[in-house]
Amino acid sequence: MRLRTTLAVLSAGVVTASGVSALAAGESASAQEAITFDSARDDLSANADPAMVEALAEHLDTDRSTVLDRLATADVGSYLERTLPAELGDSYAGTWLDDSATTVMIATTDAAEADAIEGAGAEAVVVDHSLATLDTWKSDLDAAAAVEVSDDVHSWMVDAVDNEVSVTASTEEAAQDLIDRAGVPAEAVTVDVRQLDLEPLQDIRGGEAYLISGSRCSVGFSSTHPTHGDGFTTAGHCGSVGTPITGGTGSGGAFRDSTFPGRDVAWVEAGSGWEAAPVVYGWGQGDRQVTDGNEAPLGADVCRSGSTTQFQCGTIDGKNESVNYPQGTVSGLTRSSACAEPGDSGGAFISGTSAQGQTSGGQTGCPGPGPIWFSTVTEALSSAGATLTTSGGTEEGFTLSLDPSSVAIDPGSSESVTLDAETISGSAQDLTLSATGAPTGVSVSFESERITSDGSTKVSVDVASSVGEGTHSITVTGTGSTTATATLTLTVGDGGGEPGGTWEPYTPYSVGDTVTYGGSEYRCRIAHTSLPGWEPPNAGALWVEI
Repeated sequence: MRLRTTLAVLSAGVVTASGVSALAAGESASAQEAITFDSARDDLSANADPAMVEALAEHLDTDRSTVLDRLATADVGSYLERTLPAELGDSYAGTWLDDSATTVMIATTDAAEADAIEGAGAEAVVVDHSLATLDTWKSDLDAAAAVEVSDDVHSWMVDAVDNEVSVTASTEEAAQDLIDRAGVPAEAVTVDVRQLDLEPLQDIRGGEAYLISGSRCSVGFSSTHPTHGDGFTTAGHCGSVGTPITGGTGSGGAFRDSTFPGRDVAWVEAGSGWEAAPVVYGWGQGDRQVTDGNEAPLGADVCRSGSTTQFQCGTIDGKNESVNYPQGTVSGLTRSSACAEPGDSGGAFISGTSAQGQTSGGQTGCPGPGPIWFSTVTEALSSAGATLTTSGGTEEGFTLSLDPSSVAIDPGSSESVTLDAETISGSAQDLTLSATGAPTGVSVSFESERITSDGSTKVSVDVASSVGEGTHSITVTGTGSTTATATLTLTVGDGGGEPGGTWEPYTPYSVGDTVTYGGSEYRCRIAHTSLPGWEPPNAGALWVEI
C-alpha cells in the first residue's frame, strides 16, 4: 500500500491537439461514424453554445480557441473509449485526457498494442494491470464494505491514470482494515488521507428546481418513458417511488423509479402540461443544448446546473467510485471538481453538449474544490427504461434485461442466464457486451460478445471453489451508439447463511417499518428499496435493532 495526502495525476507524453485522430482501422461492427479531432473541432466551431464556451473559458482562465481544442479532444476521447476497448480486449486498461486536456491517453498491459493505440491518434501508456483486474479489486472492496465499513472511509475507486485502486479515508488505519478484508494486493492500492464531511445534496430544463414535501432538488435531463411519457432523471436520494412532485418543474408528477443507497438514480414522471426539452438551464448565461449522452473521458471539462449554486464548472477526476455516505454506500459514481451545495442534488452535469449525469453529493461549498460526485445519465435511463431527449429528437435507445436477474451458485459451480436487448426508440444498434463487478474468482462470459439491440445471448457465470459465500452485483453493459446496463445479483453459496425473517430484497420500506432478520427485530430509519447486501445487520444507516 502506498500513502499520499493529495490525489496525484499522471502527466504522460504530449501530442498536439491537431494530431489527435480517430481509429482508422479494425473498428468493431458497433462503432459509430469515426470522430476525428478536425471533424469535432469544425462541428464545435460552428455549433458550440457560445455561453457554454464562455463559461468554460472563464472557469479555465483561457480563450475560446483553447476551450474548443479541449472539447474536441474530449469528443475524440469519448469515441475511442467506446470503440477501442473491444479491439484491445483483455489488455485494455483505461482512457483519460492529459493535464492540458489536449491529448488522449490510452493504457494497455500489452506493449505490442502501443502501435495500434498511437495509430488511432492517442498516446499509449503501458501498465501492469488491466482495467478488468482493477474493476475486480474494486468489486472486492465493495463486497467487504457491504459487510462492514468504518465511517472514516469516505470512498474507493479505480484510478486508471495511476493504474491502481484508490481509497480515500480520514485515517490510514480505517482504509487498511477495508483493504485487508477485501484481499486487494497492497502494492495495487494508494490511500488518500483527508478529512471529508460527505452528504447527499438533498434539500423541463436540466438544473431547475422541483419540490418534494418541502424539500428542494434539481432536474437532471429530460427524457421519455414508453409508459409514463415525458419526465426527467434526478438523484435517488431526493425521493422514493411514488413520492409526489409538489412544486416547481414537473409539478403534479411523481417518482416512478428510484434507488438509494447502493445507487443514486431516479426518474420522475412530469405532471400534465410539462414537455421534455433537450436543454440544460444556463441561469442567465444561455441554455445548453443536449445532443447526446456520450460519456466524457477522465480529465474532460464538465459543468453542472443546479437550483442553489446555478452553473459551476470543473473536470472529471474519477469514475466508478463507491462513496460511503452516512445513509449507506453508493457505487458507480463519477468524481468531479465542480462545486455544489444542498438543493443542487439531481441537477445536470454536461460536458460540451453531452449529458453526463445527476448531482449526487460530496464535500459541499461554493466556491470550493469538492469533490462532488454524480451518477451517470446512462444508469438512470437504463434503470427506468427511459430515453434521453436530444436536440436531434429522441436519442436512439434500447434496454437490457436478464432472465433470471438473480442466481445462487455454489463455489466450484457455474450457471447461465439469458440477456435480452430491446430497441425502444430509433433504429436497432450493433452492441458490444461487457461485464463489471464480479469479485475475485468469479468470471463472466458471453456466448456472443456482439449482438443487436433486438437480440439475445447466454451469459455464463463461473464461480471458483475458492470464492467465499456472499452476495454481489454484476453490471452487464451493452455499448452501441448509446449505452444501457442490467444488473445480475449473484449469491455465492447461501450468501453467508440463511438467517430467516421477514426482511426481503427488492422491497420498498418506509420509515418506521419493522422486520425480523436472523432472530432480531429492526426498525427502518430511512425510506429505501432494499437490495442484496443491505440486510439489516449490514446496513446500520438504514435499520436500527429494537
